[in-house]
Amino acid sequence: MGAPRLTSSGQIEVTSTAKMDGRLELFGYGQRDDIPNPGDLLIVTTNFIRDNFKIQEVEFKLRIRGRDMAVFIEAARGALILWDDNKHWLQASASQPGVDTRSISTQRSESQSDAIKLFYARNQ
Repeated sequence: MGAPRLTSSGQIEVTSTAKMDGRLELFGYGQRDDIPNPGDLLIVTTNFIRDNFKIQEVEFKLRIRGRDMAVFIEAARGALILWDDNKHWLQASASQPGVDTRSISTQRSESQSDAIKLFYARNQ
């Protein structure tokens, strides 16, 4: 007599860290077969790792459902406002630093705080 088969459940936690520069592509419904619903957005990053004579392709896919798109758009707008408010130093030459003597982390923290306040003020 064999042991009974049980459908078990458990908690699985996986942590992986990878830092790569690669190709980033955005796709909407109808552009690929793996985007099932109108309004969904698929973000695909691809990188190739070469090890001697072997080439490994690493692909990461993130699908944002259409019903969750409002949250994504709000976060993207906030990031765009932060970048726009800080582009004067983000685009500045590193060989000619500005006059501001505050550390970059202090500037960034203050800029993010101001940008978040501005974002919420604009959207109320």
